[in-house]
Amino acid sequence: MTTNTNATTPTQGTVLERSCMLVKLKRHKFNHNVTDKKLGKKYRKELKVKRGTNAVRVQKTIIPREAIQPWNKILNEAGKYFYSVTIPWDDKSWRLLPVVKYKEFVNNFRDFQARFTEAVDDFVNNIDRHIKDGKEMLGLAYDESDYMDKKAVRGEFLLKVEYEQLKAASDFRAQVTEEERQEIAEIITQQNEERFAQAQASVFQRVFTVAQKLSEKMAEKPGKGKTTPEFRDSIIGNIQDLVDILPSLNVVNDPNLKLLKDQLESQLSSIDPQDLRECDRLREDTKEKADDIMNKAASFMGSLPDSD
Repeated sequence: MTTNTNATTPTQGTVLERSCMLVKLKRHKFNHNVTDKKLGKKYRKELKVKRGTNAVRVQKTIIPREAIQPWNKILNEAGKYFYSVTIPWDDKSWRLLPVVKYKEFVNNFRDFQARFTEAVDDFVNNIDRHIKDGKEMLGLAYDESDYMDKKAVRGEFLLKVEYEQLKAASDFRAQVTEEERQEIAEIITQQNEERFAQAQASVFQRVFTVAQKLSEKMAEKPGKGKTTPEFRDSIIGNIQDLVDILPSLNVVNDPNLKLLKDQLESQLSSIDPQDLRECDRLREDTKEKADDIMNKAASFMGSLPDSD
C-alpha cells in the first residue's frame, strides 16, 4: 500500500488530540430468549440424533416480544446514532468522537438514557404480567426456572457512554531515561497515527458503501410483473445522513474526503427516489455518478498510510 505524501495524518498527533476524544458505548439488556436443555435433550432422543452432539437445540422466547420492544428499540436507536457519529479507534471498543459534536452527542444520549430508563421502569413494574403472558404463550414448554429473580431484572439493563481523553505521546511519565522517553514517545505517536489511518479509512469506507448500494440498486431491473424497480427511499436518505455527518468526521480537513462529501451532496443526495424509479436514463446517470464516487473512495483509501 502506497503512502500519501500530502500530510493528512496529524503531525505528532497534535491535531487529533485537539479535535477528538475517546468514547465507548456500554449496553446490556434483559435476555428474553433462553436455551431449554431439557427439551433439547428430549428432542435429540426422539429424533435419534447422535449421542453427545448439540445439533438440536431448543431456544424459547420467555417474554412476549411486544413487551421488550419499547426498550429494545431505544437501545438499537442509541447504538445506531453512536456508531454514525464516531469512528473506530482501537480493539477495546473505544471510538473517536469529534469535539465539535460533543454537546450534540451528550444531549442526544441524555435523551436516549431518559427514554430508556422510562421504558425499563415500565417493563420492570409490569414484569409479573409479562411472565404470566409468557407462561400462556409457552404452554407446556413453560419452566419457572427460566426466569431470574424479579428484583434482579432491573440490574440487567444498562445504557451509558464512557469518555476518555486522547492521550498524547508527551503524557508518558514512567521513570526512564530521556533517550528512552523519546523513543517511547515516537512509538506512541506512530501507533496513534496508524490507528488514525484505520479510522480515516473507515470514513472513506462509509462513502464507498452508500455509493455501492445505490449503484447496485440502479443496475437492478424491475421484478416480474413490475414496471419500475423496487427500492426504499432510505437509499437516498442514508446518503443525505452521511453528507450531514461527514464534515465533523473529517477531523484533519482531508481534501479528498471533502471532495467526496461535495460530490455526494451535489450529485446524489437531492435526487427524488420516485424520479429514479420512473426514469431509466436518470438511473443510468445516477449509477455512473455513484460508480465514480466508489472508485474515488477506493483510491483514496489506498493512498492512506499503511496501518498493517
